Amino acid sequence: MHKKILSYFIFLFLVLVTNNCCSGQECFSSNFIYQCDDGICEEYAFSDSTFISDFSEDNLIYKDSLLFEFKYYFEKNGMKYFIKNESEGLASTNDTSYDVITKVAFMCNEKEGENMRMVLPNYRQSGLEYEYFNEKYNSLNPKYSSGLIDNCKNIWLHPFRKPIYFSILNLNPYPFVKLPVTVGDKYAWNLDVGGAPYTNELWLEWEGVTTRKFDYKVINKITKWYAFSQKIPVYYIKATANSAIGFSSAEFWYSETFGFVEMKYLNIDNSIFHFTLEKVENIKKANL
Repeated sequence: MHKKILSYFIFLFLVLVTNNCCSGQECFSSNFIYQCDDGICEEYAFSDSTFISDFSEDNLIYKDSLLFEFKYYFEKNGMKYFIKNESEGLASTNDTSYDVITKVAFMCNEKEGENMRMVLPNYRQSGLEYEYFNEKYNSLNPKYSSGLIDNCKNIWLHPFRKPIYFSILNLNPYPFVKLPVTVGDKYAWNLDVGGAPYTNELWLEWEGVTTRKFDYKVINKITKWYAFSQKIPVYYIKATANSAIGFSSAEFWYSETFGFVEMKYLNIDNSIFHFTLEKVENIKKANL
C-alpha cells in the first residue's frame, strides 16, 4: 500500500513538471526532473532517473556555440567610460588603444560545463564563456567562464566577470526570468557574496559574507527597436538587490527569441553598467 502511494506521488510530480515545462517556445522533447533550490530550477535528471551529461541540449535560447555580442558603457559621476583590460583603469569611449574593452560577449560552451563537473560533480549548469574585444575586434586575454541555466522553467545567467570593474555586477540582480513569462510575475532568490574580487575599495569593502536578496517583477510587455532585429516585443523586468551592505538594482529587457537583449545595472556605488545586444553569431558555422 505504501509503495502504491509513493508511486502515485512520484507520478504526480513528474506530470506537474512536464505540464508546466513549456513557455510558448519549443521545449526539449525529453522529460526532466527539476531541482528548484532558492527559486531557481535546474535539471536534476531525466524522468527515468538517468544521469544528464549535457545540460545545454535542452537550452531554449542560449544554445551551444551561439555568440551574443553587446555594446556597453560604464557610467560614473555622469561620465561614460570603457573599461581597460585587467586593470583598475577607465578609458574614454573614444579610446582605441589595444587594451581597451569596447565590446563584450558570451556564449554557451558545454565544454566549460563539463570541466566544472570534473571539479564539482553536482554542477548542473551549462558552461558560459565570456569574450572581451578591443576596437579592432581582437579577443583579449585572459579568458573567463562561468555558468548559465536555460530550460523550460527559467533562464538565469551569471553577469560578465572580469577584474576589476565587471566584478561589481555580482552584487546586482543577475539576469533571471521565470517561464512562461507573464506580466505581473514576481519572484526572488538569494546569494551569499564576499571576498575578492567582489569586495573592492573602488566601490565598497566589507568583512565576511553578505546575503544579497534579489527581487524581480515583470512590469510590462513593449516593443523596442534594436539594431540587430529592428522592432521586437520584449518583457520589461525590474529587479532590486538588498543586504546589510546596501542597495542596487537592475532593469532587463527580455525577448523570447533573443534572450536578454538589454541589461542596465545601478551599482551599489551609484555607478551604472549598460549592455545592449548588437548581434548573435553561430561560431561553429563561422568557423566552417
